[in-house]
Amino acid sequence: MAEKDEQRITELEHKVQTLREIVSVVTIVAFTIFLGIPIVASVVGVGTYSGFFGAAWNTTLLYGLLVANTVGYLWSEL
Repeated sequence: MAEKDEQRITELEHKVQTLREIVSVVTIVAFTIFLGIPIVASVVGVGTYSGFFGAAWNTTLLYGLLVANTVGYLWSEL
């Protein structure tokens, strides 16, 4: 009976580890999309002189570097 309990605990640990990995990947993808919105908005609206759209290219590149570094850091923590 103790062997069955150990087996069930091991299976549960594997399931928890799998769920942690899934949640990590979903979080990284969602965070990447969230940070990518200003980049796309800036690229689409360059030169339109509106409040949110049309940021300068250097701002767009700054956002891009921020996203690249953040996503790289998050992926390295997996």
